[in-house]
Amino acid sequence: MIVKALNNKKFKDLNLNMKNFIRYIAKNENIELDNEYIIKSIYEKNNKLKQDLYVVLENRTFGISVKMGKGNSTHQEKCEDFIDFILKHFNDVDQQLCDDIRFFAWCDGTLNGTGPVIMGYDENNKPRVISRLNKDEFINKYPMIVKRIQDFLIKHEEDLLKHYLLVGNHDSKVDYIYHGTIENGLWTSSDAVIDYQLKNSKVHDPHNTALLSIGRMNIQVWNRGLNGSSSSEKKRGQLQLKYSSMEKDFAKIMFKEVGNKGTFIGDMEEFDISKVMNQNKKHKNWKLLNIEDNSNIYVVKVDKKILSHLSNKKVFPKSDAYLIQADISKDFLLEREYLLKENYIQDLEYNIISNTGISVKQRNSKKFTY
Repeated sequence: MIVKALNNKKFKDLNLNMKNFIRYIAKNENIELDNEYIIKSIYEKNNKLKQDLYVVLENRTFGISVKMGKGNSTHQEKCEDFIDFILKHFNDVDQQLCDDIRFFAWCDGTLNGTGPVIMGYDENNKPRVISRLNKDEFINKYPMIVKRIQDFLIKHEEDLLKHYLLVGNHDSKVDYIYHGTIENGLWTSSDAVIDYQLKNSKVHDPHNTALLSIGRMNIQVWNRGLNGSSSSEKKRGQLQLKYSSMEKDFAKIMFKEVGNKGTFIGDMEEFDISKVMNQNKKHKNWKLLNIEDNSNIYVVKVDKKILSHLSNKKVFPKSDAYLIQADISKDFLLEREYLLKENYIQDLEYNIISNTGISVKQRNSKKFTY
C-alpha cells in the first residue's frame, strides 16, 4: 500500500505522513524537493530480503524495511545458519561456542534435537514435553552456556546488529526502516537505529529478563516444541530476534530530530488514544467515559477542519477525537492497526455519540479532557 501511495505521485499530492517520510529521506540524502517533484517507488519481489520496497529519488534507490504491530520479529534463522555466519565473519569462534549455540537452540540436552520426547505435565497440570527445557529451566540449569553466548554477542554487538536488522543472510540493503501505516508511521535511517541500539543496549540492564540480548532486541528460541505437536517439531532449532520496543524507540529517535517537539508529542498522543482504546476495550480510559457497553464504540481521531465563526476560516476543532457507534470488522481494524480517522470511516455506517469530544493532553500531563 505504501508503494501505491508513493509511486508516480507528486510530492504535493502525498498525505502529510508520507510527505514527512519522503522529506526525511531527502534531507538525509541532501536531495532537494519541490511540490512538483515526482516520487518513484517499487516493491521488492524477493521475500528473503529485508527491504520490502524501494523509494527512488534523483535516480538513487533507497531500500525500505516496513514493520507493523507490536511483536516485530526482525530476523529468524536456523541455528546452523547462524553458526555458519559467525564462522565466516569472526575469527574468535571456537567449537565450544558453536556447540553452546546448538545446545541453546534445541534445548533438549543434545546438539541436534534428537533428545527423547518424554511427556509429562507443567505447573498448571497441562501436558508438555518435560525433556525439553523452557526459558527459566534453561538459565537455572545452564547459566554458563548463556553467559558464553552473551559475551560473544556483546563483543560483536555492532556487526551483529547490522546483520540482524539490515543485511541478513542474503545481502539485503536496508537504508531506512518504516513502522506503521500510510496515514500514521514512524521511521528512522539504518545508521540512526544502529546508533540508538548501541547507546541504549539492554545487555547490561539489570531489569532485562531475556536470556540473550543484543542492542534493544532479544534473541530467543523460536519454538521449543514443548507441546510435542508435529507442527512445532518443524520449527525447532531456530533462533528469532524480537524488537518489541521498536515503535517506542523510533518515536524517541524522531523526537530528537524534529523541530517542533510539542507538535510531535501531541500528534503521537492523538494517534495513541485512538489505537490504544480501540484495541483494548478494558483500557482504564474507558472507565473515565462512563460507558457500560463499549463493544461497538470506537475512538475516532479528528482530521477535518470546520468553519470558524470568528475568523471565517476553516480550522481544526478543539476536540482531538470523539466516539462513534458502529459495527466494524476485525480485519478493518487490523489493517489500520486499530487507528481510526475521519477519512477512514467515511464509507462506513456509524453514529456519532453526542458530547463525546476528547481533547488530548501531552503524556506528561497524565490526563485528557472529556
